Amino acid sequence: MRNHTRSRRKSPKTAGGSRHPILPIISIAAVIVAVYFIYSPLLFRSTLRNLSKGSDASRRSAVWKTVEYGKKAVPPLVKLMKSKSDKTGRYAAMALAEIGAVEEALNLLESNDPQTRVNAVRALAQMDDEKSRGAVIGVLDDKDARVRQIACQWIAKSEIVEGFDSVLNLINDPKKDVRKAAIRTLGKITDEDKIPVLLDAAAGHEDKDVGSELASILTSEEFSQHFFGILREVEARCESAGMEAALVYVQITSKLRGVLGERILIGLLSHKDKLVRTGAVRAVSDLWLKEAVPILVKILTEDGKEPCEEAGRALARLGDSETQAALFDVTRSDDEFRRYAAIVALCGIGRESTIPRVVGMLDDKSARVVKQTHKTLLTVADIVYGTTPKVQPTRSSWESWLERANKEIEDIKSVNAKVKEIKGFLKERRGYKRAGVLVAECEETLGKIRRDRLVTSARLITNLSEGLRLMRYQCFKMQPLKIKKSNPAKSSLP
Repeated sequence: MRNHTRSRRKSPKTAGGSRHPILPIISIAAVIVAVYFIYSPLLFRSTLRNLSKGSDASRRSAVWKTVEYGKKAVPPLVKLMKSKSDKTGRYAAMALAEIGAVEEALNLLESNDPQTRVNAVRALAQMDDEKSRGAVIGVLDDKDARVRQIACQWIAKSEIVEGFDSVLNLINDPKKDVRKAAIRTLGKITDEDKIPVLLDAAAGHEDKDVGSELASILTSEEFSQHFFGILREVEARCESAGMEAALVYVQITSKLRGVLGERILIGLLSHKDKLVRTGAVRAVSDLWLKEAVPILVKILTEDGKEPCEEAGRALARLGDSETQAALFDVTRSDDEFRRYAAIVALCGIGRESTIPRVVGMLDDKSARVVKQTHKTLLTVADIVYGTTPKVQPTRSSWESWLERANKEIEDIKSVNAKVKEIKGFLKERRGYKRAGVLVAECEETLGKIRRDRLVTSARLITNLSEGLRLMRYQCFKMQPLKIKKSNPAKSSLP
């Protein structure tokens, strides 16, 4: 019997028993490609949006994502470079520099908008390219001060040494912010061959503040390896230096110090200009240069008012007992400012011999000298006696106080001598009666001192009183009692 059953054709699904293994992979890849082409423009626009808005962290992340797009990202970045937002332009410049779009950044320098030129400078300064560096240096003469300032800052960050001369010219810029940026940039270019140029610029600048700031960068840590060379250059220029230059050299040497710096400062104490001598006196005082004391005394006795008074303040710190003799002679000078300077110096030295020699200055005709003399006497009395006298700023008042103070000191010395004698008696176990008399005398003297105490410390009086009390007890205890013997003839007993 014929089988009329229709034979079935095997479909691809069942031919091998399962679907072909490569088909799912192809399908997934197709989907990924489709998604990429559909969403890639959206992702790019989102990245650019994050570059122009958002936090600093999201902007930095957007910079690196933008760089991944390569040249494709340049046109929108150029557009962002023209933004009025300084932050947006800064991050766009960073991305453009990473891509290396030199020509586009150079074209932006031709813009009429100062902010666009600023962003272009930022981009070019971050490109390690000779053409870019030259363009940044060329912008230093831009008509806009903000552009010049940013160019200076980026030359410092990128250490573009070739721009040194152009930056040096900007220390005369009419805008203060540009001058400051130029000075900070010069401080980052620390080549040794630039030191003479910087010294000349600091010493010869008409603006003292600019010269001082240039001198400060020469004494900064960036130039630490060239300090000795700087001092050698200063030493070679000191002899022929004018006032402005010498003041700058004083500033430099006072900060660099060292044996050579101290020698230069002592030499500048004899400079022909009084302002330089005054500055040098102040510097040697700050550095505690005892070697300068003889020259300071000479300045105080022979120089003009400003150096003389500054020398007085310096000798107050550096002077000693050997300096006092010369200072006492100056107190008799005809010049009021010399007498005043000498009193100031004696106040700082603070020796006991100063008080009787200076009291007479309270009769000086200058109220300024009298006021300083009274202050000096109070200071020295506090140093020597440990107390501040309550006296009037007159000679009679001070002489009366000194007389009573000296009498009190002599009384204390007398008490100490008697205490020593009492201890000798007690140690040898004899003379108890004499020791008791001495104890009574000492206690009486201490009572008077306690009532009118001027310079003796209360602790000393208390300690002496306690010691005398114990000595009195010991004298009474060790002294034998004298008992009269009874007369048997007069006895009332039967």
